[in-house]
Amino acid sequence: MSDSRSISPLPAATYVRVSDYKQLGGRFDSCEAQLQVCQDFIRSRSDWLKVADFIDPAHTAKNMIRPGMQALREAVAAGEIKVVVSYKIERLLRSADDWPEFREFLRKHDCALVSVSEGEAENTAAGRFRTNMLVSVAAYERENTSEKVKNKRHLQAQKGIWNGGMVPYGYEHDRQHKVLRPHAMEAAVILRIFMRIAELVSLATLAKELNEEGIRTRVRQFRTRQGTQRTSGRCRIRSDWLRMLIRNPLYRGVVTSRGQEFAGLHPALVSTELWEAANAAVRKTLKPARSPRPGRDRNFNVLKGLLFCGECGRAMVPHASGKLDGQRRPYRYYTCNQVQKERADAQCRVRHVCGPTIEASVVSLLGQLARRPEVVEAVLAAGKAKSHEQRDETEKKLRRLNTELGQLTKQLHNLVDALANSGLEALSSELQDRIQQLTTRKDALLVERARTQQDLDALQQEHLAPSQISAALMRFDRLWDSLTPTEKRELVHLAIARIEIRIGRRESSITDHTETRMLQLRVKLHLPELLAAGGGAPVDRRSRLLAIDAAVQMPKNGTGGILITAPFKHQIGFPGKKAAKAKPAAKRGHPLQRAVRWKRILDEKPTLTARSLAKKMKISEATMSMTLNLLRLAPEVRERILSNIDHRAVRHMGLRMLGQLATKSLGEQQAAVSALMSRWA
Repeated sequence: MSDSRSISPLPAATYVRVSDYKQLGGRFDSCEAQLQVCQDFIRSRSDWLKVADFIDPAHTAKNMIRPGMQALREAVAAGEIKVVVSYKIERLLRSADDWPEFREFLRKHDCALVSVSEGEAENTAAGRFRTNMLVSVAAYERENTSEKVKNKRHLQAQKGIWNGGMVPYGYEHDRQHKVLRPHAMEAAVILRIFMRIAELVSLATLAKELNEEGIRTRVRQFRTRQGTQRTSGRCRIRSDWLRMLIRNPLYRGVVTSRGQEFAGLHPALVSTELWEAANAAVRKTLKPARSPRPGRDRNFNVLKGLLFCGECGRAMVPHASGKLDGQRRPYRYYTCNQVQKERADAQCRVRHVCGPTIEASVVSLLGQLARRPEVVEAVLAAGKAKSHEQRDETEKKLRRLNTELGQLTKQLHNLVDALANSGLEALSSELQDRIQQLTTRKDALLVERARTQQDLDALQQEHLAPSQISAALMRFDRLWDSLTPTEKRELVHLAIARIEIRIGRRESSITDHTETRMLQLRVKLHLPELLAAGGGAPVDRRSRLLAIDAAVQMPKNGTGGILITAPFKHQIGFPGKKAAKAKPAAKRGHPLQRAVRWKRILDEKPTLTARSLAKKMKISEATMSMTLNLLRLAPEVRERILSNIDHRAVRHMGLRMLGQLATKSLGEQQAAVSALMSRWA
């Protein structure tokens, strides 16, 4: 009786590969030739069935990280392929280290490896030995070829010959003489980029300038791994592209190989000094000043990012309370960042300022300056006199930096020459650290010298006329009321560089019943941006800031008006409210006084509970509990606070601060109270 069952053919797959894209795209390229031979071989076997072709065009065989190889391994692991056919073993791999792992992988999944030109080699010991030899020879050929190419490229670099690759931006390749030539238009862009970065312009700012002028990256033609042509380029300039370009030593006329530099045959586009200055600035990672995100500032805090505490140097951070004013808008404040982070432990005296009040003060100050050109003239005269004094100091500093930079450069050259003459092949860790220290110090000196030179140029330039500044401020004042909140914020950020706020020398009162606080403001105007926004004549961007000092008297309880007392006197109505005579507020007393008074009431009426008293006083139970907890303060501390109840320091000891103080020891309580008394003396 005959067996009618037939044996199913084994699924077979082909694998082909070439190393270079130059072998692709012809009328009948290498991949197509290998594929034709492998497919004919599979058709000659009746027990095999071709199920897939795996192709790796323009991929090296020094490792297994190839798309076609990865797909082949996945198919073998899934059991879809039982025979792998290749033209030669070297088409699969050329690494003796990867071969044992790949052989074990095929054996694990019961997959045979067949070479068309070398036969089925893995079924006998002699065949496996021959395969090992073929793989070792293939690896040797690859490594030997690689070494010869690297040696040739190094010899070319020693002769100053560019070793090829993508033609750098700013150059064009002369195919006849095989050298780089400066590009007619791009070379000027390269020089401008290095000069602007050496002037400490940030990468992001420079990229924005170039993009606004329509400058784009070069259009390039590429051949893909599939042999097709692809066009890329004409992209917007990005900061990472600029950083990579500035770090390329090719632009100062050298070529590099094996960590060494050699004088190139191509002309330099920038000088060595300019290249070093630009790279020093890039290594310092200069960043533009961050502007606030309009989308996250829902309450349109005009001075966000501009207002700083002059007492501790921290930023004044805007925030809104949960309560709403009569126009259903939240009460806004600017709080010192130190106070926001350290709370009661903060040593800052400014602490909080009312948002609408400080904003109205700054805007009114700028508007009134436009009507008082004599004040602007006095400020400019004082700045001019001060600039004459600073000019000599700046020139001395610049000479000192140049001398130190020359000595440092000489040390580096001497160290390099000594190493070259000694014939050392490798640097010790001590020498590497010393060279790194000298290079880092040199970069810092280059950046500092650039900044000092900018300061000196600004001091030496001709000062602006007061009429120009007054006209620009007048345009600022006329435009203000017609702008939207977003436009107001943009205009303020354009004209003002920084505002510093400090506590004034004294406190006084506008009326008999209204307590105020005196604040000192320093408003620094950015003259180039202010004049440009106002339609004035262009001004050198290196101009120094114009600082306006002012004294402002602000109400504490949100009533009354704002009074500018210096450099001139001007009354401002409270923003959003009609100026009216303030009514004297009912005195509730100090939190410690309330604690003593409420404790006495509870002792006199034993049936009265703290909850009932809180309801009677129309306060929350939590406030009542926190107030009564102040009696945990040491008797000596309570006596000292109550005996100095009119002292400025005691008035700043609020409920929360005293509550935290009550949890500390007697020594800590006395030390904290003494520190507050001395600070607010």
